[in-house]
Amino acid sequence: MTTGNMSARQVFVIGLTVLYVFFLGWFLLLYLNGWTDTKWNYLSGTYNIISFAGGFYGLFFVARHWGGWKSDVGRAIIVLSTGLIVWGIGLAIYLFYNLALQVEVPYPSWADAGFLPAYALWAIGIVMLSKATGAQFGLRKLGGKTMLFLVPIAIAAASYYLLVTVARGGVITTAESSETLKLLLDFAYPISDLVIVTLSTLIYGLSYRYFGGKYRLPIYLILSAFTINYFGDFLFSYTTTVETYYNGSLADVLFTTTMYVLSVGIVLLDSRSVPLSTESFNQGQKYQLASRIIHEQATIIGPSAWSEAQQVEGLSIDVSQMEVYVTGNRKEVLDRLVSQYEQLFGRASLEVCREAVRPALSKISLEEIPERLR
Repeated sequence: MTTGNMSARQVFVIGLTVLYVFFLGWFLLLYLNGWTDTKWNYLSGTYNIISFAGGFYGLFFVARHWGGWKSDVGRAIIVLSTGLIVWGIGLAIYLFYNLALQVEVPYPSWADAGFLPAYALWAIGIVMLSKATGAQFGLRKLGGKTMLFLVPIAIAAASYYLLVTVARGGVITTAESSETLKLLLDFAYPISDLVIVTLSTLIYGLSYRYFGGKYRLPIYLILSAFTINYFGDFLFSYTTTVETYYNGSLADVLFTTTMYVLSVGIVLLDSRSVPLSTESFNQGQKYQLASRIIHEQATIIGPSAWSEAQQVEGLSIDVSQMEVYVTGNRKEVLDRLVSQYEQLFGRASLEVCREAVRPALSKISLEEIPERLR
């Protein structure tokens, strides 16, 4: 679907950007006027419209084109998008406390039933997404194993200093033993921040040498969003501790930026630019090696694996039977298929192709196999 010369995806990103700039202007107006306890402060929390918009677009449009729950990328988008939606619900409840119940900073409250699960969903989502970035291949190297050991320790130490020593004055909780919920939440939020920023850093570090292609930017945006959120939580904790927080402050600027960057990252993963043709072809001979690669790619990227394969000269796809046929030089056709996937996620896609053909290499003449797959 296009609007004029722009795709629906481009129009949606422009819309999100307009909303983001609007709320930045709102926050600036609050700061310049010195407003800290007005209805305009509370209403500034309506920036959750960004998280709702990004979440629903990802859930109902982007995930579907990656095969939904049938592929790693599809599952990741579903979970990440759901995280955006439940976070938006948490902020909506927070606004209800502000406006209807006149509670300036409701904590603990039912709003936490939206905020906290979002962290768990996001953590699960980026782990699922890591299969497309090639993080699993980086983990096989000595440097990757070293990173897996050192990064959590470094981030844990930095997080304790920022989120506990600085932001909370060295005290994780001031709750009495009877305030069980507050006690649990006082531990849950810093731990959630620690887990998600550690996962984001690890996935970036482990994928750095493998990840590329046209979807590199959106996935980097998704990972960077959680780092922004980390500092937003730090600033929120710090300003509430020193009693300088107000609705619409810098902490909310960072939260709004998180929702915007995460939403744009998800929207830019929309793969509708490559349609899957349902017309079946069975020209040439069945080609099991190409079929292995396509099926393996399909576990990660869903139906996009088949639509991308349909773009390769020399391959014919019987969509109804999910069979692959080849005409022409097998080695050249296979190399073109690998190159087609590399355009999506770079070297990570190449490594998936290698994994797919490795069990069959001993049974096939090397003359049929491109050098980079051996």
